[in-house]
Amino acid sequence: MARNGSGTYSLPLADVASGQTILASWANTTLSDIATALTASIAKDGQTVPTATLPMGNFRHTGVGAATAVTDYAQARQVIDGDLIELTSVSGTNTVTATGPLSMSAYATGQNFTMKAAGANTDAVTLNINSIGALAITKNGTIALESGDIKSGAVYNLVHDGSGFQIVGGGDIVQMAKGGDITSASTIVIKGGANYFDVAGTNAVSTMTVPVNRNFFLHFNAALQLTHNATSLDLPGGANITTATGDVAEFFSRAANQVQCVSYTKADGTAVVASAGGGPSVGTDAIIRTNATNIIANTTLTEKELTYTAVHGAETLSRGTDDGFANGDTVQLLNSGGAAPAGWSVGTQYYVVNVASATMQLSTSFGGSAAAISGNGSGTNTVYKNINGMTAGPVTIDSGTVTIRSGCTWNII
Repeated sequence: MARNGSGTYSLPLADVASGQTILASWANTTLSDIATALTASIAKDGQTVPTATLPMGNFRHTGVGAATAVTDYAQARQVIDGDLIELTSVSGTNTVTATGPLSMSAYATGQNFTMKAAGANTDAVTLNINSIGALAITKNGTIALESGDIKSGAVYNLVHDGSGFQIVGGGDIVQMAKGGDITSASTIVIKGGANYFDVAGTNAVSTMTVPVNRNFFLHFNAALQLTHNATSLDLPGGANITTATGDVAEFFSRAANQVQCVSYTKADGTAVVASAGGGPSVGTDAIIRTNATNIIANTTLTEKELTYTAVHGAETLSRGTDDGFANGDTVQLLNSGGAAPAGWSVGTQYYVVNVASATMQLSTSFGGSAAAISGNGSGTNTVYKNINGMTAGPVTIDSGTVTIRSGCTWNII
């Protein structure tokens, strides 16, 4: 009967009494049963293989060797040390190869690996483990890695998602990291691996090349124009912004190459969009109505004004040291009792360029060359900064109504 199902072995026949002759039938039956029981036992030298689940009764296998195949027991130390998920012999930056644990020979959904990067990536990245095949490493689902997403010497957790490897807890910048300077242009590229950039130059910016779900900051080193577009470059107040040195803007990409400015901090502390107490609310227009009782007729709205003296040859106009004009400001000229300097026209919109301690120049284009004059003009010459967001100079109200576009600010002078 071998064992009884609970592990207990009993002889199949009764015991032989002292002096009793042992018959062949007894001996053969008994020895055959013992042989069957021994065959069903596990040999310590590994000759036998279990044919059913072996319950351990809360006992342990001790002194086991390190696993060398995926079908082996794992030592607890191998699990703690990460040996079973660590990629070794990692090489390459964009085309990465590595040796996987336990001589694995196939990928499977859910496989989890750790990898210490051999170098910083400069483009999209693929990984080939044990020469099984190269698969893309992505972030946030299927988004390809950008230059700088992988840092040399950094450790990354990779999970096989069925078609490639996703970085878990990496590939996106969480802490602040400064990237290389960006040169201003119509389209600027927001590189990966950083989220804070200095912007140099005075060229207008109208679009940005950036993947979806990026949060980043731009610090401006000079005056330039950010050109509003409700889709590609959505700015506060729905209006263009002329930056100043030291201004900082925060952006978020709602989709690839579709950026919204979520905050803008001016270096001088003023608001980029006026508060409800000093101008229209964001998203609405302000309508000023005039009559004899609520506003003086012929009131002029502007942001800054200066009576100036032009200098022919230097192509400059004098300015005070605290008048607040800055490179990139849009201005218009007025004259009374004479004529504006020849070459400059009353009613034409100009851009301020080359601001110095007591002088500045005018250009017909943003950041362009100074407009030449052939005389100093006569009478009283005045330069006004345009109302923010408008394309004309000061607005003179006589009667009726005038509408100030959403996001504008003004002073009454």
